[in-house]
Amino acid sequence: MGLVGAYAGLAHEINQPLAAIAAYADGVAIRIRNGAIDDQRLIAVVENIAADAHRAGEIIRRLRQFVRNREPDRAPVDINRLVLDVSQFVASDAAQRQFRVQLELAEDLPSAWSDAIEFQQVLLNLVRNGFDAMVDTPVDDRRLTIRTKQVAESIEVSVEDHGHGLPSGTKEQLFEAFFTSKEEGLGMGLAISRSIVESYGGRIWAASTKMGTKACTRFQFTLPVATDDDISHDR
Repeated sequence: MGLVGAYAGLAHEINQPLAAIAAYADGVAIRIRNGAIDDQRLIAVVENIAADAHRAGEIIRRLRQFVRNREPDRAPVDINRLVLDVSQFVASDAAQRQFRVQLELAEDLPSAWSDAIEFQQVLLNLVRNGFDAMVDTPVDDRRLTIRTKQVAESIEVSVEDHGHGLPSGTKEQLFEAFFTSKEEGLGMGLAISRSIVESYGGRIWAASTKMGTKACTRFQFTLPVATDDDISHDR
């Protein structure tokens, strides 16, 4: 991607948690001025701000590791636990924008071999893309579903939205650097996500269906199941 791509990728990754922090802070300020927030609600929002601040710090830390040619912190991870964490990260944003986030998580899911922060980056990219796609969707249909399941020796994660669908003829370009259908997008989120997923030997893809005026888009990616050798090496 070169130096320009590296800077664009960094801007995209840092902008996500910073934008969330700004949105949380703006929302709190409005509610405090209107006297419409209680202590428990305030605590929850501040915890979300802290979580996104920590995530921004982790992204910077990982950038330093990359510059020093260090390997990611790969280990057996509980994918369902990380999905729950991400759903909590976006809960306030979802509530403000009237989106419903549904989780369909497979029981007894084995550990996946991944870096927790990298996994969260990929999933957050897909969730926020889904939110953006549903801005013009009627409120009752603003539903985003995250699913997990095991497929052979892989864990499959899917994010399904009910937005405007994929632009015609763009499915093959979605994961290319600098390709975007958003007016203010950098076109790096899906390219970065593909790079992360493929670094584990997984794959990522998208499909979109349309029935009348309603559309459904599903992004899916896979990660390898952690083997006994992975687990013993991690110890």
